[in-house]
Amino acid sequence: SNAAYGDVWWNFGGNGSKWNMAQTMVDYLRDHNDPRLTAIVAPIAGGKVVWLPPADGSDMDLYVKRTAFILQTLTDADVDYTTTVYADSTVVVVSDDDPYYVGQPTRFNGEIKTYVNNALFSIPTEIVTNPKNQGKKIYPEVIMTAAEGNFLQAEAAIKGYGGDAQQLYQEGIRQAMLLWAIDEGAIGAFLANEDMAQLNGTMEENLEKIAVQRWIAAYTDGFEAWAIVRDTGYPSQLAGGVSDQDIFALGTLNGDYPQRMRYGSAAYNSNGENTDAANGVQGPDNQQTILWWAE
Repeated sequence: SNAAYGDVWWNFGGNGSKWNMAQTMVDYLRDHNDPRLTAIVAPIAGGKVVWLPPADGSDMDLYVKRTAFILQTLTDADVDYTTTVYADSTVVVVSDDDPYYVGQPTRFNGEIKTYVNNALFSIPTEIVTNPKNQGKKIYPEVIMTAAEGNFLQAEAAIKGYGGDAQQLYQEGIRQAMLLWAIDEGAIGAFLANEDMAQLNGTMEENLEKIAVQRWIAAYTDGFEAWAIVRDTGYPSQLAGGVSDQDIFALGTLNGDYPQRMRYGSAAYNSNGENTDAANGVQGPDNQQTILWWAE
């Protein structure tokens, strides 16, 4: 009876959160012909979007840079669109010939958000956003799946601990897709034809594929997905952090990917001696400290 995201989606701010799907997730699904794409990601609304430049002419270079960045994101997603630049506006019109799936780059800063029109980016499908107790189909809250179990065994096999890595990897993908009610025929076609389904590279390339598929399978379980990135370094698009402060919010980590949460004041106030001792062993109490299991 627990919705994965639905109750948060509809209760956040009263009228829905208006979250968009992340670019890394959508790109992996779309660019590798993953049949989960349409089960997880809704096509963009598209249509006509109008951007207005700064009223006083200041930051015009940043206006051009930021809107160009968003347009490049559409281009990279193979969206058919036209752009017309007027003296007082830029108009983007997305073709309605095909459904397009576009993820929003993560960690945008507040300045570029002015130009991040939700019509240009995908949101989750209704099975993710449906609230509970409404008679609607909802995606279950994930704790541990057969998919992750197989991926962990495949990783162990790659590292020499025994087992058929390819068989375990493909079974992990199959189980992950079954969670989204993907047809067995579509699963079989993906496993047979897509390079993403084959552990055919170097050891590191194969470990990357396993990690990415673990990460995708953890969708709706954000803490687990975060742990996978910290542990494996994949998807590298996330683990590498961000650097362009004109586009992204670098925060207190100067763009680095956060490795842990800090202790709260209660830990220091009620258990300060042991908290300090723990910091002495594991490293400074900041978000950049890598935890022992991710070293």
